Amino acid sequence: MYSGVATAQPASDLPVLVRRELIRLLASLYLGAVFGPRSAFAGGGSEPTRGQVRESVCQAAVEQKLIDICESRGEEELGTTRDTARALAPTLGLEREFVKLNNLISSTLGTRKATLTTAAGKELAAAMLFGT
Repeated sequence: MYSGVATAQPASDLPVLVRRELIRLLASLYLGAVFGPRSAFAGGGSEPTRGQVRESVCQAAVEQKLIDICESRGEEELGTTRDTARALAPTLGLEREFVKLNNLISSTLGTRKATLTTAAGKELAAAMLFGT
C-alpha cells in the first residue's frame, strides 16, 4: 500500500477503479508531476483517433477539470495549478492560453467574474462567492 491511497472497494474492483482514477492516483504518488493535455483529459490512456489528434479541449472540459481539482484537492491546489501554468506558459508559447486559464480559475474561485459555461462551474463559483 502507498501512503494517501485507500479504498473500501473489494480487491476484485481494483482494476476498474485504478483505470477510472489513474490520473488522481498518479498525482498522489508523484507529487509535482506535470501531465500533458492528452494524459490529463484522456485519463492517461491512448486516444485512438481517425485523423489529426486534437491538441486542445473545449472550455467545458477545462472547467470540469478545475472543478475536479478543487473538489478533490481544495482551493489551494487551484492556486498551485495556476502558478505552475504561469511558469510554464512562456516556455511553451502558451501565454494566451494561460490568460484564459487564469480567468477560469479566478472565476471558479469567485475572485473574478468570467463567463463559465457549465452549470457545475457556475454553481461552484457562486458557492465560493457567497461562502456557502
